[in-house]
Amino acid sequence: MWSLLQALDENDRLIRFTDKRSYSEWRYLQKAGRFRCPICNQQVRMRLGTKRRWHFAHQKSEQCPSGGEGESDEHVRGKQLLFHWAAKQNKATQLETYLRESKQRPDVYIEASSPLALEFQCATLSAKTLYERNTLYARQGISPVWIFGGNRLKRKRRQMFQIHQFEWYGLQYAKREPFFIYLDAHTEQVCLLRHVVAVLPSLALATPSFIALERLTLSDLRHPPPLSVCYTDSLSAYRQQVKNNVHRNRLFVHLLGTFQLTNIPLTAGWPLPTQRYLQVSPFLWQTSFIHAYLCHAFNSAPRTLTQIAVLLSSCLRQFRHPFKPYCNPKKVTSHLAREYLALLEVFGLLKKIAPATFIKSDEEILSCSGKEKEQHFLRCWHEWLLAHHKHAGEAETKQGKEASI
Repeated sequence: MWSLLQALDENDRLIRFTDKRSYSEWRYLQKAGRFRCPICNQQVRMRLGTKRRWHFAHQKSEQCPSGGEGESDEHVRGKQLLFHWAAKQNKATQLETYLRESKQRPDVYIEASSPLALEFQCATLSAKTLYERNTLYARQGISPVWIFGGNRLKRKRRQMFQIHQFEWYGLQYAKREPFFIYLDAHTEQVCLLRHVVAVLPSLALATPSFIALERLTLSDLRHPPPLSVCYTDSLSAYRQQVKNNVHRNRLFVHLLGTFQLTNIPLTAGWPLPTQRYLQVSPFLWQTSFIHAYLCHAFNSAPRTLTQIAVLLSSCLRQFRHPFKPYCNPKKVTSHLAREYLALLEVFGLLKKIAPATFIKSDEEILSCSGKEKEQHFLRCWHEWLLAHHKHAGEAETKQGKEASI
């Protein structure tokens, strides 16, 4: 059995639980009325219980073509909140409307020149499910806005958050940055998890920004105002934690033994924007890439971005399942190569002699060490990261949307 917040009565009027009625009016409707699902036209029952939020329920034996799922009270309440909130800003807002072309039923649908589908997600889903839903929306010219339940906001450290694999497919993009949206249906507080940078497949640097739902505009939800962030201290602490525990990790031990290292090199372990498409730690792939490929490649002559991308592809293939599902490995590798070379250039270890051609600088890549050097690299990384987000935002403005890989 699954629930709805609206149903048709005997006169084909839409009865919503978001409508304002007294308790006695609802009881009268329950006793006197017969209701049908607006999607499948099958009979539904009005449930006015005390344990769950009020809703209309299909019969257990009946199947609705929208493929409805069981919903928690938090999901139902969040859906109601989002509908009221959106309807105040856009009259063409619909609750649980059925999109026959794709057989989807977004929680809240906003009709506009660029339609929006607000999806409130509290339960864990598969990455495949989110990817397929996004694809179906895209085919109809609809932008999905994934809003995760407050129960899914998991802070591990001050600026470190746990991100489940499927949640990455609900990442939103504004001109300047990638971000997640969370809604606590009980406190009616929204959290925008800003400037998200993947560190591991399930861990990200991010800065939370909290605001009451009633004070949030649809425009700010889609395009949050600028926010200053600084990740140098958080990344420094995380790098130290990894180094302190490196000999407890079988993969790290094997890698260090292969290259006769005592610890992770200073040039490895730097989160890049495209890291969110990988399932392998930047400490691992960057250590392997630097020692097995990059140093040898720049020993004799300048190298082009295309040549380095080919080497990086070979490096990543050493790891089991290096890429997340449903991305383009070739494009991901190309982006990673461009970003890592640009970062090494900012570090002063490479020089760009043409738009996509680099040579090695006077400082040896493998000889970088020391606390002062690491602090310098941290500052360089952070400045480069912010500049990259700004550049990506300008490119998005010109192209009209976030480039997909």
